[in-house]
Amino acid sequence: MKQRAIQQSDKDQRRQDLLDAALALWQADPNRLRIEAVAKAAGVAKGTVYLYFRSKEEILLAIHERHVAAFFAALRAGGEQGTITFETMMDLVFAHMVRVPAFLPLASLCHGLMESGVEPEIALGLKHRIGERLGEAGHLLQSRLGLDSPENGVAFLMHGYGLILGLWQILHPSPLRDMAKNDPAIQNIDRDFETELRQALRALWVGEFGPTKGAP
Repeated sequence: MKQRAIQQSDKDQRRQDLLDAALALWQADPNRLRIEAVAKAAGVAKGTVYLYFRSKEEILLAIHERHVAAFFAALRAGGEQGTITFETMMDLVFAHMVRVPAFLPLASLCHGLMESGVEPEIALGLKHRIGERLGEAGHLLQSRLGLDSPENGVAFLMHGYGLILGLWQILHPSPLRDMAKNDPAIQNIDRDFETELRQALRALWVGEFGPTKGAP
């Protein structure tokens, strides 16, 4: 039994090593992400990668799921330590989404991957696991923020996430945005993402769910 646990631990670590290697490659240049490149970066045979992932698209979804799991783990830990407020939620969003360099770029990419980039069972499995985490977090936020129901806790997270991702897609730095710096019309959307996000999240949360125990 102990040997089996050690073997599973080794497999889990190998999987994490592959994801680390793939993430580094993707951040350096998305076009460099190939199975053979991941194998070389991780110091394993190409066939080893296929024992864990069937395609580079599956790898990207797995990296994104790891990011999402880290956010929910931090939320759960915060709830166990004490009362959650709008401001502590803001801190979690910035620490585990906004300031994790690959989180929002991958989140933006992964919707398309789930629709057509991987086998349906892979996409459905990911949606199921995220849905479970959302349900658990909904119960947590109901009690910690004084919301009316767990469903409102789920809505709190989903509406906030939609706003975060939408604003990022509009305002994130890009070569095209840099080229258009002197266009007066485009200057209307040339705004600081983090500043706009803080204002928008406060407006959303207070407008939709306040006053609650978490209201600033």
